Amino acid sequence: PDATLDQKIATGFNRCLPTTGEGGAISEEYEAIYAKDRVETVSTVWLGLTTGCAACHDHKFDPIGTADFYALTAFFRNTTMSAMDGNSAEHPPNIFAPVPADRERWSELTEIHDRIQSDLAKRKSEAAADFEKWLVTAKDQSITRVTPDSSLAIHIPFDSSDATVKGISDGQPIEWNLSGEHREGPFGPALLANSVTSDLGPLGAFSRTDQVSYGFHVFVEGKPKGAIISKFEGGKDQRGWDISIKEGKIAAHVIDSWPDAANKITAKEELKPDEWHHVFVTFDGSRASHQTMKVYIDGKAVPGGPEPNTLGGDITSNTPLRIGSRNDGSEKLEGTVAIQDFRFYRRLLSPEEIKTLSEQNELQHFLSIPSAKRTKEQTATLLDHFLATEDPRSLELLRELDGIRAPRDEIKQRGSLSLIMTEKKDQPAEAHVLERGIYSSKGAKVSANVPVSLPPLGEDAPHDRLGLAKWLVSKDNPLTARVTVNRAWQQFFGTGIVESSGDFGIMGSRPSHPALLDWLAIEFMDSGWDYRHILKLIVTSETYRQSAAISPEKLERDPYNKLLARGPRQRLDAEVIRDLALSSSDLLSQKTGGPPVKPYQPEGIWEAVAMPQSNTRKYKEDSGENLYRRSLYTFWKRTAPPPSMEILNAPSREVSCVRRDQTNTPLQALVLLNDPQFVEACKQLAARALKSSEQANARLDFITKRLLNRTFDASERKIITDSLTEISNTFLKEPEAAVSYLETGATPRDPSIPAPELATWTAITSQILNLDETLTR
Repeated sequence: PDATLDQKIATGFNRCLPTTGEGGAISEEYEAIYAKDRVETVSTVWLGLTTGCAACHDHKFDPIGTADFYALTAFFRNTTMSAMDGNSAEHPPNIFAPVPADRERWSELTEIHDRIQSDLAKRKSEAAADFEKWLVTAKDQSITRVTPDSSLAIHIPFDSSDATVKGISDGQPIEWNLSGEHREGPFGPALLANSVTSDLGPLGAFSRTDQVSYGFHVFVEGKPKGAIISKFEGGKDQRGWDISIKEGKIAAHVIDSWPDAANKITAKEELKPDEWHHVFVTFDGSRASHQTMKVYIDGKAVPGGPEPNTLGGDITSNTPLRIGSRNDGSEKLEGTVAIQDFRFYRRLLSPEEIKTLSEQNELQHFLSIPSAKRTKEQTATLLDHFLATEDPRSLELLRELDGIRAPRDEIKQRGSLSLIMTEKKDQPAEAHVLERGIYSSKGAKVSANVPVSLPPLGEDAPHDRLGLAKWLVSKDNPLTARVTVNRAWQQFFGTGIVESSGDFGIMGSRPSHPALLDWLAIEFMDSGWDYRHILKLIVTSETYRQSAAISPEKLERDPYNKLLARGPRQRLDAEVIRDLALSSSDLLSQKTGGPPVKPYQPEGIWEAVAMPQSNTRKYKEDSGENLYRRSLYTFWKRTAPPPSMEILNAPSREVSCVRRDQTNTPLQALVLLNDPQFVEACKQLAARALKSSEQANARLDFITKRLLNRTFDASERKIITDSLTEISNTFLKEPEAAVSYLETGATPRDPSIPAPELATWTAITSQILNLDETLTR
């Protein structure tokens, strides 16, 4: 900080230029360069090698070494996220981001949730006296009470020998007539599933994206086989789900089409005969196929994954839930199998919750053990059961907790989960230099650090991502500001002040206006990194507000507009073109945030490239408002990006893109003329124009003001009038063609406007949307 400007410049050049003499002074060869390139801001010098330093260009000097490279990567290796995430959308660490309208309510519900959890923990520590009183009278009581949980969609206790079986479906009492045999179970008389083949009605359906959990307590004799409970459609596809048993081994299926799109997990070991066991299945539709299913027996997950592992597409089955066989009568249950306490939850139960359910059939045994002889684990299990099903205060809190589950789930549906990074707290950030880049050939270990050719981290700065972030936005390191304002300039002018916006190094371009780049970078930092401020500066500048018209003299002197002799002209980005069409027709949704959406797309795009087990194998088009969300929210499948966006030069997102290519092809005009999204937008804009006036010129002005921000002159009006007459005559002769044309898109046509007239103006609007002037700013 006490050095003179000249000393700082010399320091900057010393970082990247050869020196001579024992003192390390700059060689005479570069004195002229130094004098020529002397600048008025320290930022250019500190990063002279990144802003077009002539010496660096001449000598192709690379100041970043191999160790520097791996030291920089070390910042991003010290994360708690595992390398294999199972393609889970909710892989930790993550953070939930509600939509803006839900943020206040989400905060309130989170506070309530945390307060209830705290109260439950407090109640558990204070419940000893009431728990002891309950133990005295609990030996002869039933223990099948259910914890308050609105996600429990189906509960059938199977705890009575009556032919009338009572249960709960979606919170409502329901009864079935099941005349079967029974045997004693942990909660009373249990139904022998092999003695009855009966439908339970259209229960238990779920889709490929749902999260559900289901199962029961089961007793077997010998090695029975067949479907215990199933929801399978008939035919070769066998769509649906089941829990079955074969040679005494539990198996669970979730099927779209067998075996091409299906998952099956089979237990490795047989159930012990003449004993009660707990079997539970979880299905997580947010995961890839190899992680969707888990089977738990007696509270422990069955090892191994599904075989086959090909699940994808639609698994929803509308066939009845059935006991004792599949819906077509196949897989009839043979042998002795008793079931009790069937449950179906519309959420993913945690392993701890499943373990608690599995311990229920042991509770009666634990109660029979004298208090002095019970283990700590047995007492803890009984206490948890008491708090969950018997203690009035805990039940009150659990009901309150269950009451906020539904609104929290609704907010989660509207919001989105974002993956984040967290530092490992027990080790420093380090990496190995990989010899010749081979990941298995580890060389020297290096600690996280920035390249030595750049300003160092602060003395007290932590060598983690927080320290790196502070270094990136430090005024001692203006590269971040320079790159950012250069890309903002590129967005508006088509070319950055440094044309190679993705390369500020020695192989990149020199800035066309170095002082302007310096000034914008400093203004950006001094404004508190206010990006909107920089954008406003650019678009309100005289340079940007110039006319884009060009004279022959200016074209000859500055053909690429590097000297900024005229206002910029460049085609709009793909997303902006789509949003322009939707906005001009008042179709564009104003909703902010939330999960991605699936607007119009040609059929078969995803299916052509998807693997059989992919959970995005089939494209299911959205409806309603989701068709008209901003293009920012369009679901993006990397192997099959939205075709209309791709044709309009949107990048594939498979790799980083600093600067988009721009092409002009007939395909782009075909998209704008025929894609349902654009035809529908033109139809809606045309309908509004027709209702705005009876005069053709006024209607035309309505359209052009929205798309061009001006009206047509006389010569343009003649051209469009001729087109109007020709198109109108065609649709009047073929009214069925007009009706077919107007059926494009989900929004219905206005019945008060004759179809030929609306179709004519829709086509005219489509032509205006296709003008170069509409698509170029």
